[in-house]
Formats: sequence, structure tokens, C-alpha cells
Amino acid sequence: MSLVHTGLKSHIHSKQFGLHR
Repeated sequence: MSLVHTGLKSHIHSKQFGLHR
């Protein structure tokens, strides 16, 4: 579960960063 959570967070961060940039 921990691994999945980390992956999801990373994906969201990447999306947010892309939108911000």
C-alpha cells in the first residue's frame, strides 16, 4: 500500500508541476 501511495503522489506531483510550468 505504501508503494502505491508513493506512486500516486509522484504522479499527481508530476501533473501539477506540468500544469504550473
